[in-house]
Amino acid sequence: MAAIGLRLGGLRAMALLACVLAWQAARADTLRGALRSVKARARQLVVADRDGDDNRFDVASTARIRLNAKRAKLADLRPGDQVVVGFHEDARGRAIATSIAATRKARGPGRWRSPACTSSLRTLPRRGVEAAGVRRGDMDVEIGHTAGEVYRFIEANGPATLSQLKKGVGRKDSLVNQALGWLAREEKVSRDNSGRTVRWTISRC
Repeated sequence: MAAIGLRLGGLRAMALLACVLAWQAARADTLRGALRSVKARARQLVVADRDGDDNRFDVASTARIRLNAKRAKLADLRPGDQVVVGFHEDARGRAIATSIAATRKARGPGRWRSPACTSSLRTLPRRGVEAAGVRRGDMDVEIGHTAGEVYRFIEANGPATLSQLKKGVGRKDSLVNQALGWLAREEKVSRDNSGRTVRWTISRC
């Protein structure tokens, strides 16, 4: 009798689980749009729909995430990605994302479009500090040249991590750090903290 009771209890549990899954599936919906922002640690994202309205989602820990048809993590997504979000509303009315299919166009060298900002950095190091008659060996000049190279690297390749900048520019770590500090103070570049790794991007005017 005890065994029969256990079987019946197991069947009831399975039936209840099936009902819950069916209820969630019935309430499931999808949204297409552009990723506005993503917070990987908080597991939250904002998607702009076709009308330009922002839609906020909490991302389930079991959510299936793919980027360009490949398995990905939430931290791999970037603002501007085109996404299809599968979601349902929980008992408190929150939109819970259970699947995210993102696409991102490949960017070749020099094809990334930075915001249309007017900047004297485009002329460094060919003109700039040298036109002012400053000796090339001065530290300020080296920082200025490095700032120009860092800016153009981001402009050509898109948002980059500190290690990518150091490798791409080929300058000393101290020069790259000082160049980034100067560029940030001048509001030419800004930090993107949306993912696990900080990336530097061209500031929007």
